[in-house]
Amino acid sequence: MHQSHFIYPTMMHGPTVPIPTGKGVLHCRATAALVPDHVAHPESLTDEQQPVIWQFPTFTCSSRQSLWLRLIPAVDVRSYQTVAIYTAQSNVFLAQQSVGLPSVYEPLDIPLPDDAAPLIAKEGLRLELLGSEPMHVFVQQNRTTETDIRPDALSSGLVVQPSGQSREELMSSFEKRLCSAGSWQAWSWMGGCVLDGLWALSQIGSVQAGKPFTDAIERFFDAYMTDYDLVSFTPHSIMIVNEIGGVEGGLPWATLIRTRPDHPTTELFATFMTRFVADLQERQHYTCEGNYTFNYPMMVTAIAKGREDWIAQVWDNLRTWQDALRQHDGLYLRNHAGKLTYRNWARGCCWYALGLVRCLQEARDHDIEIPDDLLEEINDVLRWLLAQQRADGLWSNFIDEQAQVPDTSGSAGIAAAMTVAANYGFLEDSLAQACESAASHTLDTLLHYLTADGHLTGVAPNNKAESGTTLQRQTYRVTIQFGSGLLASLLAAQRNAGSNQTYR
Repeated sequence: MHQSHFIYPTMMHGPTVPIPTGKGVLHCRATAALVPDHVAHPESLTDEQQPVIWQFPTFTCSSRQSLWLRLIPAVDVRSYQTVAIYTAQSNVFLAQQSVGLPSVYEPLDIPLPDDAAPLIAKEGLRLELLGSEPMHVFVQQNRTTETDIRPDALSSGLVVQPSGQSREELMSSFEKRLCSAGSWQAWSWMGGCVLDGLWALSQIGSVQAGKPFTDAIERFFDAYMTDYDLVSFTPHSIMIVNEIGGVEGGLPWATLIRTRPDHPTTELFATFMTRFVADLQERQHYTCEGNYTFNYPMMVTAIAKGREDWIAQVWDNLRTWQDALRQHDGLYLRNHAGKLTYRNWARGCCWYALGLVRCLQEARDHDIEIPDDLLEEINDVLRWLLAQQRADGLWSNFIDEQAQVPDTSGSAGIAAAMTVAANYGFLEDSLAQACESAASHTLDTLLHYLTADGHLTGVAPNNKAESGTTLQRQTYRVTIQFGSGLLASLLAAQRNAGSNQTYR
């Protein structure tokens, strides 16, 4: 089997920079800092400004392999930065890469010359950060070289990637990565995408077959939860306890209430739901992610607690979202008191369709009658999305703009919605067949975006306020784990479609 090699730093030199006041790092894991250097002459640096140098053990990289430096941010970054890489002694320039407002856990993979391995092992690397703030990254100092993806894999270092992997090898690496700490995301919609994908895969086949995925879910929860509390972080890395981050924060509860129904924090979301619905009616602020990050976990919660009134509220919410966001010229990400923004953004379309389908799926699984108008809506919206699919099987980042670079995460989520809807008999026969074919095409294409060690590339960057639509309209793409979670939902739906024809 063609395996990736992970080479971790054996020694790290550089300034000791504390995590910014008020911010935190998951489980107080080990971190190192890259610090902007505004001094022209290195010999004049003070002790606090010494260059960042990482040293590595001896390793090899052949002509059929590629060499990367992977940095994994431990604290959210809200500015554009550039990382430059040199050999530590002879100061040979190796690579430089711009980084656009990276999120916590987002792997930043920087390609290095394949023939640089001997020099790197001999001299180490000097990492230079060009920007306005330090970048804190996760590291592991107790391990030096590994050839497999371990469950606790979460560290910056060198990665030697093989070429020519088979479909089976890519799938194996993807599942191992998904089941490791290398797939973790913030406790928010981002982590919720990963959890939902893990949950969907855990339900395919036997209990034993699903155990790697259920074990991964438990490790994810253990990272954020005590016996009584939820300890998480805001999008700005500020630690919070027993809080839900608005409409985007509810998605993890769809998995939590299924796996730990008696945990005290399940009541957080139940309490939040009623308050949020009342607040919505007052503020009139609706977003596409609400279908997936609020209505879907609300449906799961309502069924788990036997609350028919909450189920009815979900149906009403879905109709309200539809009226607010589905307009004559497309689907808008946001409607704030009549102000519409982000028309036909791929990930917004994914959230809208996948959230609606997940609500219908949950209802069908528990023999709850599904309203005819919502079945009609899923047919309408998937027919519209089908017409926007690109020749390569993906969807552009703004789906009706074919010249745009595609977004792999939104494409995976849209295709997952199509597959589930077709498999559960929610669609007219001809549309179901077309969606099944389209989604299979999407999956085949997405496999070409997987790294040899199981990460999904080609993801449109996290939609941070500081970047607005500017970054979304550029060709900049990232490797980030919520995309893998959406791909896992697609993979699970495809596997289920091949083995379960209950609803057809």
